[in-house]
Amino acid sequence: ARVAAGGRHSIALDADGVVWTFGWGLYGQLGHDDAENRYLPTHVESLMGIPCALAAAGKEHSVVATSAEHGGACYAFGSNRDGQLGVWRGLDGEKDDRDAEVQTTCEVGRTCGAPLLVEFYDDDDDDDVDDVKCAGGSTRVVVQRRSRGVLRVHPARGTARGEN
Repeated sequence: ARVAAGGRHSIALDADGVVWTFGWGLYGQLGHDDAENRYLPTHVESLMGIPCALAAAGKEHSVVATSAEHGGACYAFGSNRDGQLGVWRGLDGEKDDRDAEVQTTCEVGRTCGAPLLVEFYDDDDDDDVDDVKCAGGSTRVVVQRRSRGVLRVHPARGTARGEN
């Protein structure tokens, strides 16, 4: 289990990888697709069935990631005031496995209360998230490229580009 503390909110991952959040929710940083405060840990419904292994919390945003054995995917939610969610591309109107509408982008300067999949700077699906960190209004994601064994640090900020 892991715990991350942000500005006024917290994230907890239980032994099964279920994401629980609580605290101040004004910017959607709790991941419940609203701006409500939660005074007790509440599981993030949209991440049910996606076992997470890593969590980080910033001042007004949150990031969680699955382990490599579950795809090494990264999800971000909350304030995107400075592009810290790293969701700079994607198409609205995509469908998830349950054929439900999925929001896949969040303009810089906006907020997103539902977890969004963070896409990295290339189209290579051969990346695993090794670590996530948040501080204030920034996010850092350490990515392991499986095919080359190269560690890259990606700043999850709107226009920045990582190195290949």
